[in-house]
Amino acid sequence: GKQPGPELQKLQRGSSLIDSIKLETKYDRLNSNIKCMNEHSINCSWCGEGINSHEKETMQIFNEHLANYLEKVWMLEGENSELEDKIQEECSKSLPVLCSNYLSYYTTIEELQQKL
Repeated sequence: GKQPGPELQKLQRGSSLIDSIKLETKYDRLNSNIKCMNEHSINCSWCGEGINSHEKETMQIFNEHLANYLEKVWMLEGENSELEDKIQEECSKSLPVLCSNYLSYYTTIEELQQKL
Protein backbone atom coordinates (compact mmCIF):
# COMPACT_ATOMS: atom_id res chain seq x y z
CA GLY A 1 0.00 0.00 0.00
CA LYS A 2 0.85 3.67 -0.05
CA GLN A 3 3.44 4.63 2.55
CA PRO A 4 2.42 7.45 4.90
CA GLY A 5 4.25 10.73 4.55
CA PRO A 6 6.77 11.94 7.12
CA GLU A 7 4.22 14.06 9.00
CA LEU A 8 1.85 11.11 9.38
CA GLN A 9 4.73 8.88 10.47
CA LYS A 10 5.59 11.44 13.19
CA LEU A 11 1.97 11.45 14.33
CA GLN A 12 1.77 7.67 14.30
CA ARG A 13 4.86 7.47 16.52
CA GLY A 14 3.89 10.25 18.90
CA SER A 15 0.14 10.51 19.16
CA SER A 16 -2.03 8.23 21.26
CA LEU A 17 -4.96 9.06 18.96
CA ILE A 18 -3.24 7.67 15.89
CA ASP A 19 -1.58 4.88 17.89
CA SER A 20 -5.08 3.69 18.77
CA ILE A 21 -6.15 3.78 15.13
CA LYS A 22 -5.25 0.55 13.38
CA LEU A 23 -5.04 1.01 9.64
CA GLU A 24 -5.25 -2.21 7.64
CA THR A 25 -4.54 -2.55 3.95
CA LYS A 26 -7.34 -3.15 1.48
CA TYR A 27 -5.84 -6.59 0.88
CA ASP A 28 -6.29 -7.53 4.55
CA ARG A 29 -9.92 -6.36 4.53
CA LEU A 30 -10.61 -8.25 1.32
CA ASN A 31 -9.06 -11.42 2.79
CA SER A 32 -11.22 -11.23 5.92
CA ASN A 33 -14.36 -10.71 3.82
CA ILE A 34 -13.49 -13.66 1.56
CA LYS A 35 -12.77 -15.88 4.60
CA CYS A 36 -16.08 -14.91 6.15
CA MET A 37 -17.97 -15.61 2.92
CA ASN A 38 -16.25 -18.98 2.49
CA GLU A 39 -17.04 -20.08 6.05
CA HIS A 40 -20.72 -19.18 5.83
CA SER A 41 -21.35 -19.38 2.07
CA ILE A 42 -23.43 -16.20 2.27
CA ASN A 43 -22.91 -12.50 2.03
CA CYS A 44 -20.49 -11.34 4.74
CA SER A 45 -22.99 -8.84 6.10
CA TRP A 46 -25.08 -11.79 7.31
CA CYS A 47 -22.15 -13.48 9.12
CA GLY A 48 -22.16 -13.80 12.87
CA GLU A 49 -19.50 -11.09 12.94
CA GLY A 50 -20.88 -9.32 9.86
CA ILE A 51 -22.03 -6.20 11.63
CA ASN A 52 -18.79 -5.87 13.56
CA SER A 53 -16.76 -6.54 10.41
CA HIS A 54 -18.75 -3.92 8.54
CA GLU A 55 -18.34 -1.41 11.36
CA LYS A 56 -14.63 -2.19 11.53
CA GLU A 57 -14.25 -1.68 7.78
CA THR A 58 -16.20 1.58 7.97
CA MET A 59 -13.99 2.82 10.82
CA GLN A 60 -10.87 1.84 8.87
CA ILE A 61 -12.08 3.85 5.89
CA PHE A 62 -12.80 6.83 8.16
CA ASN A 63 -9.37 6.44 9.76
CA GLU A 64 -7.69 6.39 6.35
CA HIS A 65 -9.57 9.55 5.37
CA LEU A 66 -8.60 11.18 8.68
CA ALA A 67 -4.95 10.25 8.19
CA ASN A 68 -4.98 11.64 4.64
CA TYR A 69 -6.75 14.79 5.84
CA LEU A 70 -4.27 15.34 8.68
CA GLU A 71 -1.32 14.82 6.35
CA LYS A 72 -2.75 17.40 3.93
CA VAL A 73 -3.42 19.84 6.79
CA TRP A 74 0.21 19.56 7.94
CA MET A 75 1.47 20.02 4.41
CA LEU A 76 -0.68 23.15 3.99
CA GLU A 77 0.39 24.48 7.39
CA GLY A 78 4.03 24.08 6.34
CA GLU A 79 3.41 25.86 3.04
CA ASN A 80 1.46 28.58 4.87
CA SER A 81 4.32 29.11 7.30
CA GLU A 82 6.80 29.44 4.43
CA LEU A 83 4.54 31.97 2.70
CA GLU A 84 4.09 33.96 5.91
CA ASP A 85 7.88 34.09 6.30
CA LYS A 86 8.29 35.30 2.71
CA ILE A 87 5.57 37.94 3.17
CA GLN A 88 7.18 39.13 6.39
CA GLU A 89 10.57 39.28 4.68
CA GLU A 90 9.18 41.30 1.75
CA CYS A 91 7.31 43.65 4.09
CA SER A 92 10.43 44.31 6.12
CA LYS A 93 12.38 45.03 2.92
CA SER A 94 9.84 47.45 1.48
CA LEU A 95 8.71 49.15 4.70
CA PRO A 96 11.49 51.76 4.85
CA VAL A 97 10.95 52.65 1.19
CA LEU A 98 7.22 53.07 1.72
CA CYS A 99 7.76 55.22 4.77
CA SER A 100 10.15 57.57 2.99
CA ASN A 101 7.74 57.85 0.04
CA TYR A 102 4.84 58.63 2.35
CA LEU A 103 6.88 61.25 4.16
CA SER A 104 7.52 63.07 0.90
CA TYR A 105 3.78 63.01 0.15
CA TYR A 106 2.95 64.40 3.59
CA THR A 107 5.51 67.16 3.11
CA THR A 108 3.95 68.08 -0.24
CA ILE A 109 0.44 67.96 1.25
CA GLU A 110 1.46 70.22 4.14
CA GLU A 111 3.03 72.72 1.74
CA LEU A 112 -0.12 72.80 -0.37
CA GLN A 113 -2.34 73.16 2.72
CA GLN A 114 -0.30 76.16 3.87
CA LYS A 115 -0.79 77.84 0.49
CA LEU A 116 -4.56 77.54 0.88
